Amino acid sequence: MPTTVRPTTLISLLSGLPVELILSITSYLSTDEYISLSHCSRILRKILLSSGTQWSFSADSCDDVKCSGSLIKFCQEAHDLDEFTYDSVTTQVVERDGLVFFNQVYRGPRLKGDRSAQCRMPIHIAPALKTGKRRKHLAYFEMTILSTSTKKVSFRIGLARDGYSTQHPVGSLPHSIGYTNHGEIALGWRDGDRIGFAPHWGEVGDVVGCGYRYDENADKPRGSIFFTLNGHWIGNAPHKVDTTLRDYVDCWHAVVTASAPCELKVNMSTEGFRYMEANESIHQNGSCTESQAMGRMLPNVAPPCTDPYPPPWISSSSASILCFPFTPSSIVFPRSFISSKPIASLPLHQPIADIPTAFHYYELQILSIGNGSSSFLSHGLVTLPYSPFSHIGWNLHSIGYHTDDGKVFAGACRHGEEYDPLFLLGGPEEQYRRTSYQSIREGTVLGCGIAPETGTVFFTRDGEYLGVAGIVDTKHDSYVGVAATHKWTVEMQFDGDFCWANANVRLPMNSGCPLEIAAAAESS
Repeated sequence: MPTTVRPTTLISLLSGLPVELILSITSYLSTDEYISLSHCSRILRKILLSSGTQWSFSADSCDDVKCSGSLIKFCQEAHDLDEFTYDSVTTQVVERDGLVFFNQVYRGPRLKGDRSAQCRMPIHIAPALKTGKRRKHLAYFEMTILSTSTKKVSFRIGLARDGYSTQHPVGSLPHSIGYTNHGEIALGWRDGDRIGFAPHWGEVGDVVGCGYRYDENADKPRGSIFFTLNGHWIGNAPHKVDTTLRDYVDCWHAVVTASAPCELKVNMSTEGFRYMEANESIHQNGSCTESQAMGRMLPNVAPPCTDPYPPPWISSSSASILCFPFTPSSIVFPRSFISSKPIASLPLHQPIADIPTAFHYYELQILSIGNGSSSFLSHGLVTLPYSPFSHIGWNLHSIGYHTDDGKVFAGACRHGEEYDPLFLLGGPEEQYRRTSYQSIREGTVLGCGIAPETGTVFFTRDGEYLGVAGIVDTKHDSYVGVAATHKWTVEMQFDGDFCWANANVRLPMNSGCPLEIAAAAESS
């Protein structure tokens, strides 16, 4: 009885052959045989590349979604497509300080018209087929809106595990994340909780992209998911993924969602991307971000096509005074400035007991405070380029002190660590906290420093050292970043007499150039 060889076994055997063995076999082939083998290999690769069946989109068992190559047509017909529904609801009971709070959690929240289509293969497969190389550290795809039947259609783009539900929008179920056309990030592992992230989109012609980067060289390897809009990078998703490289690249499938009849086109690298950086290899600094020219820079804003909000500006009275615009209460995105040079260009200061190695340092003084419960300021260190729609500390390779709660946020997460004791009443175990208005006032001086040898970052407030806040990766250049929601005014100081006396002792034979805040004079 003949032995049956499974295709997977045959593929494993062939792909596992050492290059040296293959070359030694070809040495026994005649010229014609060698050419025939090479030609056969090219034909096989062409067949795999031209047949997009396995890495095209599909919506199994869903008659409302028609997939044909790179085109996806949603054809829902119900009259109540925009009505809210969910799978189940549970009530969480939380007791705090003798009070009982009831919180309803909806599982699988969605619109009745929501339908999703998923790529059959993980997103790293398409560039591997096209280029012959498996880009383990970077994978990306784009979606273009071709037509819509109504202005009320809700879109999402994102990533999910294989077998994602066709009846739920991406980001509403565990193991998924989505960027909505309402400018929010939907987090599946938080029961579809949505967080303000970036500008709205959803017009015919909009091109939205999603991808991931895996940083294998970090102290603790981890991945980050990022999004783009009309060819411009808009930021990393507010979370990080800790996993092995193999698990990370094998689990993520591209998913697109629409709640009403429309037609979309998906690009899985079959043609050039609108986001130019995805057409190239990984950046030298490992960041999936839009390249920016160095030198004197503009405020940290995206091009007008993706950033319609008022930009910050430099005061006409002094180049060191930063002004943040007033924005409507419905807009929660901060505005930010980024320094034109790394903080390493500042002078080094004499080590002290708390900081045993030399450090760079800057301060800022608050001249006016913005109004509203959602108005606060953040400052710290970032890597370039940085999302125009995030506070400092919300993106990968950044760390920031926030004035609304005195916490430190570090690296693409929105759960800060307790840090400034001024914000706590009776110690960290107390539930009640001081508000920003009780702790941060006009005239408050905030500072930040970094020891370049170790990457140790610390903050100060009104001349008081607050302790080590975290460690940053010294392989990346750190820049000063300041962000605020609503109307704040601050004055920067990079040299001279600091409020924190320990920073007034420079190391001898060290000179540094004062930083320039990233705003053009003509914007004042």
